[in-house]
Amino acid sequence: MYPSWYPGRTIHIHLRIRTFSGGSTTFNYTTQLFFDESVNSAVIATSPYNTRGSSKDTSNASDSVYKEEVNKGNVLLVPLSGNTAIAGTALSGSRSNARRRWRRTRG
Repeated sequence: MYPSWYPGRTIHIHLRIRTFSGGSTTFNYTTQLFFDESVNSAVIATSPYNTRGSSKDTSNASDSVYKEEVNKGNVLLVPLSGNTAIAGTALSGSRSNARRRWRRTRG
């Protein structure tokens, strides 16, 4: 399974992490995962993605959210090959000091 795309945005996944204390939200962090363009191209060239009626019109480099995050230094792209997958974890804290830990796994 791989995420799809829509006009004006590159391929990405939205993530939201929330923690609660009773009924109150104590931490609310929203982010997006992006994929290397070489991986995007390889995936969308295969079935069933290559049978979709519209072509991907926005690359990472031309996506406004991606560009903004690159300028802030917030983008980490890990090259993938073969059966390598990426796992990400955002650790609790306020949005401004949330730490991210990434690890590569082999399936």
